[in-house]
Amino acid sequence: MILVLKKSGMNEQVVLIVVSYRKPELVPQLLTSLGRSDLGSTVRVVIVDNGSTPETRAVLESIRSDRINILFEQKNWGYFGGAQKGLEWVQEQGLSPEWTIISNSDIEFPEPSIWQKLMAYDKDPKLGVIAPQVSSELSESDQNPFFVQRPSKSKMHFYKWIFRWYWPYRDWE
Repeated sequence: MILVLKKSGMNEQVVLIVVSYRKPELVPQLLTSLGRSDLGSTVRVVIVDNGSTPETRAVLESIRSDRINILFEQKNWGYFGGAQKGLEWVQEQGLSPEWTIISNSDIEFPEPSIWQKLMAYDKDPKLGVIAPQVSSELSESDQNPFFVQRPSKSKMHFYKWIFRWYWPYRDWE
């Protein structure tokens, strides 16, 4: 998952908050793909290591630099909790980036023109958040939420009844 927030600030152009959970080997891959993009060295990276262990610390400490900051969290705050920790750190540092990108550690930037694409969105003053298209490899269908407004109570009961057996048969591995 990747989420892009547009803000009005100028002391940092782009801050990338990476939420990681016990998969530190993915972070260097993300940083390598970021280095190939047109964002490159202009990005401030904040890695939030959820549920930090000595092993994850060792890997992540090896990539720390003046533009890569690492927050070691003993507790697993989850994706949005980790993102919140990263956003709080950015605010505590007095940073006011023009763009904040929040991402999992398993994301890669396949195209080198990320900054150019962000600037294309910059022309819309009403725009505040950009979210990715999420599609399933199995069904090849769009997995993004599609409700424009909350369904009625009766519709929610209907969904609850229809999907009541869905979770027990889910393959979690």
